[in-house]
Amino acid sequence: MTGGEVDSGVNNAWAELQRAKKRKPVTGTVVEVVKGGLIVDVGVRAFLPGSWQRRPVS
Repeated sequence: MTGGEVDSGVNNAWAELQRAKKRKPVTGTVVEVVKGGLIVDVGVRAFLPGSWQRRPVS
């Protein structure tokens, strides 16, 4: 994968997140537990603050 393909994928994921936030919750996969929250893969890596978590993560 070239740098341009990566940039295009990130731009597409970001555009989809912008559209999704207006109409529905966004789902993703927890990648890492960090101090204060979670790192979540939603097409791009995102930080989810602990105060926004719906259920506990062990």
